[in-house]
Amino acid sequence: MRPLLVAVFMLCLASTVRAESPLFAEQSGPRGILYRVHRASSSTLYLFGTIHVSTATQTPFSHAVKTALASCKRVALEADPSIIAQAMGQMMRLGRYPEGDSLRKHVPPAVMKDLEAALAKEHVPIEQVETLKLWAVPSVLSMAPTTRAGLDAAYGADTFLAAWAHEHGVPILEIEGWTFQLELLSAGTDADQLALLEDELGELGKKDLAVELKKLVDEWAAGDEKALQEELLGNRSKSAVGRRFEEKLLGKRNVGMADKAESYLALPGDTFFAVGCAHLLGKKGLVALMKKRGYDVRPVR
Repeated sequence: MRPLLVAVFMLCLASTVRAESPLFAEQSGPRGILYRVHRASSSTLYLFGTIHVSTATQTPFSHAVKTALASCKRVALEADPSIIAQAMGQMMRLGRYPEGDSLRKHVPPAVMKDLEAALAKEHVPIEQVETLKLWAVPSVLSMAPTTRAGLDAAYGADTFLAAWAHEHGVPILEIEGWTFQLELLSAGTDADQLALLEDELGELGKKDLAVELKKLVDEWAAGDEKALQEELLGNRSKSAVGRRFEEKLLGKRNVGMADKAESYLALPGDTFFAVGCAHLLGKKGLVALMKKRGYDVRPVR
């Protein structure tokens, strides 16, 4: 599954925090990827790879994660899931055409036919996307497969971590925030957004997204870094537009995230820094970037 879809899930499916205190209990297994980052002159930053959709029982609270959280003065998340309602107005503004305009005016008939077929396959009425802009359509395509897989962004690792921080009175810092992420996804020309939509339709035509998502969550729960890297970074887009967008969505953002991580390392006290797993992996991932910047980066089991 491409990183684009992971980001869209988080932005478009996230809802108010539903995690409850009993679900903060320690879980067996690795549950994600955790690294300890520090150097002699800095505090410690725990770098954690999250999954943005999951189930009520697949929480991030392994022994290693709970131990790390207990020592931290703050929790840093890509965006705070507990304030998603404040971002919905922005999404409506950025994601819908003005009155008198519609998706059909921006999509060639052949692509529209493929889109209608993909929606029909998931029993989604075409009316749900007719007023959406091109960039927002994949979120609708993803909703039915996510539900079929038994997954929900209300149970994503980020959501549980935000709930834990609120319950324990630990401040939440937003590494990027909802405005940044929405503007990133909605940027680009119609031609570029159309090419990305065609990419997504092509991917959906080849595989069952529900199966892919369930597999991804299972790999995350097992802490299988190799499998996660193959799943998240191995299936590169075949189009030039898709590759450019993937670089913007991961490579360029990773640099900004590394900058934020360094700023938190300069603060007194430890930081729990949680971002999607894809941002930790590969030659341009945060693990590699922080090592290049001279930090000692070691896995925590």
